[in-house]
Amino acid sequence: MRTWCGAVATGCEEGFRTVRRLMNWADQARQATARIKGGNAALAIDALVAHPVLSAMALESTTGLSRDTAERLLVRLKGLGLIREVTGGKRFRLWTAAV
Repeated sequence: MRTWCGAVATGCEEGFRTVRRLMNWADQARQATARIKGGNAALAIDALVAHPVLSAMALESTTGLSRDTAERLLVRLKGLGLIREVTGGKRFRLWTAAV
């Protein structure tokens, strides 16, 4: 039981560290995108915090952005070094926060 409780505690600590890194990333991302006109970047950042791996289609459905806007925004965030593409393809790409 002691070993199990230790493992649970270690898992919780790692989870809290991950959440803290993601929150720090979100703060940095908001600062980096402050000059982008409109609120679309903030919507994308919030979506990435809620769903750390997402596609343009998921961003579209969670934020209400058009597919073209979602794709352009993801590419722009990648250009700022805030996110990275994890699938390596040209279609059906998945993006994650560069934590």
